[in-house]
Amino acid sequence: MSSLNKILYASVLFFTNYLVSAQCPDNTLIQFSSQIQIDQFGIDYPNCDSLISIEILNNISNLDPLKGVKNLGTLIIRDNPNLDILWSVNIANSLVLTGNGTLSSIDSLNLNREMVSIILRSNPTLSGLEPLTNVENVGHLIILNENPNINYLDKFDSLTVTQIQLLGEFEFDNFNKLFVLSSCDFWGIPSLNSFSQILNTFSFDVELDRLSFINSNLNSIDGSGTFYFDSADSLKYIRNVIFEYPILDLGGFKDSDVNVDIFQIHSSDITNLDDLNTLNPEVLELDDNDQLQSLEGMVNLSNLKSFTFTDNDILEDISLLSTVDILEPGFYPVHIEGNPLLRDCDVESICEMLMTDYNPVTVIINNNDTDCNSIEEVEDDCLSDLSENLFFAVDVFPNPTTNDLNILNPDLKKLDLRVYDLLGKEVLYENTSDQRTQINLVGLPKQTYILKIIDSNSGIYSAKKIIIE
Repeated sequence: MSSLNKILYASVLFFTNYLVSAQCPDNTLIQFSSQIQIDQFGIDYPNCDSLISIEILNNISNLDPLKGVKNLGTLIIRDNPNLDILWSVNIANSLVLTGNGTLSSIDSLNLNREMVSIILRSNPTLSGLEPLTNVENVGHLIILNENPNINYLDKFDSLTVTQIQLLGEFEFDNFNKLFVLSSCDFWGIPSLNSFSQILNTFSFDVELDRLSFINSNLNSIDGSGTFYFDSADSLKYIRNVIFEYPILDLGGFKDSDVNVDIFQIHSSDITNLDDLNTLNPEVLELDDNDQLQSLEGMVNLSNLKSFTFTDNDILEDISLLSTVDILEPGFYPVHIEGNPLLRDCDVESICEMLMTDYNPVTVIINNNDTDCNSIEEVEDDCLSDLSENLFFAVDVFPNPTTNDLNILNPDLKKLDLRVYDLLGKEVLYENTSDQRTQINLVGLPKQTYILKIIDSNSGIYSAKKIIIE
């Protein structure tokens, strides 16, 4: 459900009992897109005092005809460059003000103690926020973006909010304490240069859905007092952590017991991942990090299911991916692209993935250095590595073949024999413990395949490229 739909749904629930059809229109959302419509409303419904939702947009300047409306679920006012003054009205659920060029105050509004959403975006002259004093809980979302005269939140007093998004210039020293339940986004805040500012203002629930820092001046989460995750009170789990420009180091994460599922670092100046020594995410995204050479430091990546490594100019070593248990690209892909120095991509976890029935749409390997410039190049290297490091003596012939393939098993090991096409689809399976086994390949198209030979007892395996002519 979108944010707007959540806002309207809450308003319907709250105000259904207030509406009387003879006095007010029964629309869930009444939209005014011209001054004429507002003037006519005052004539048609002079005794209407309660409505579910009103949206006012497109160059409306006079709201006097709405003065009889004293109770609203949701008020949305957007893109009115000449609207200076609101009217006195109680708002029960949500307030949305965006793109109102001359609106300077919301002091005439009375906001409920329990709100659903408060969204104030791109109101260049808005400064009066006295009604926020009454708000104790925002159940869905607060967005404060690009309101140059709103740079502090001292009107909130011990507020609890599910999601908060801040963009613009803020003075964190003038914030009162906020308790965040779900997600916290700090975007484009020049004054934000240390996490201690945030800890002085925000406290967090045990679990967060998202914590993001984008285009701020937060260039250090170091271990010298700026920020330790362990100092964030009860916070133990974050589903998604995002850092984007210009973060330099992440020392505050070192030895932390906070669990993170999705960790993203974009456009940073970090040189290593030593400070992420205890993190074990399911998704890792490293994009456009010009100084990062390797994954060194992330000593445990056993939980990793997918990753994105793109446009990292000097990244040349991803060997730590060998600690991954099973790669499972899906909603999040395995994506290696645009890393000009990266050539050794035949690490065990990637080779294992390329020999399974993976979805080729979710695996992208392009535009890296030689041997890591395509899926086919990595597959060839994986096969070469395996052929050079056989764990048991098995001979396969003839290769190429036309019909049959012979496997010699001198040690009489119990073997699983699996044949895959180059898209990873298994096309044939047999098991044997015979000294010599003949596989019938009649009916398979003439092309290249992968034969995977697995010791059923130990799990040790070998793989060979076979060609049917």
